Amino acid sequence: MTKAVVKALYWIRANRDGSIDVIMRHGKLEQRDIAANLYDLMRDAFVPALDPEGVMKRAEIEIALLKERPNFKPEQFIDDRFFKAALRSLGSRQTK
Repeated sequence: MTKAVVKALYWIRANRDGSIDVIMRHGKLEQRDIAANLYDLMRDAFVPALDPEGVMKRAEIEIALLKERPNFKPEQFIDDRFFKAALRSLGSRQTK
């Protein structure tokens, strides 16, 4: 599962047009410019890396509806064993 997620993150970051197509299809959007704006807004949160900054970025996107910054330390939730194994199996193409 972790390996699939890492591969998807690589794909999302490398394939803007394809990712926009996916956003349109699954988000049931007809306006490509809106889907493109969503992709551009979210792309930086989809980083195939596991660090406190990335966890916080992702948390902020997930709880944006609460209109407040998450009140936790991301380091408390990071267990990178599976992530590191996935990177090793993919040849460690880690990018930021």
